Amino acid sequence: MNYKQTISHITVFLFRVGVGVLFVVAGITKLADTKTFAQTIQEFGITGDSISNIISYTFPIIELITGVGMIVGLGIRYSSAITMLLLFIFIALIIPIIAVGKTVNCGCFGVMSSESVDVILLLRDGVLLAITLVVFNYRYHILSMDSFLFSVKE
Repeated sequence: MNYKQTISHITVFLFRVGVGVLFVVAGITKLADTKTFAQTIQEFGITGDSISNIISYTFPIIELITGVGMIVGLGIRYSSAITMLLLFIFIALIIPIIAVGKTVNCGCFGVMSSESVDVILLLRDGVLLAITLVVFNYRYHILSMDSFLFSVKE
């Protein structure tokens, strides 16, 4: 393995674990107060009470599962694909809010933050999407359960 490959492997490892940690933290903080998260979902104006309540449990659980998958490197392609899908959904929800100038709490990190939806949030999610796409497309993942279990060789 040459220097360039080593740097690539380390960079993608850090991307994978970084995104995984973000999603685990986001999932945990949302699950800590699903009632407030359901209210935040309703502020976006696209769901009623019952759907918001369902989403307030399912999204954080999905974030936890995919985040753990990214951190330990188990099912990396699946975890990163689901993470990208979630990010697409988040971006699709953010754009109309920004376009009409509505002030809404993003609910990104549940009770841990009171960040509003704005262009910076859109850019952050776009960067996370690009980073996750790199992880999804990368063939060899160091320090991953996938490479250990399935003997992925460089």
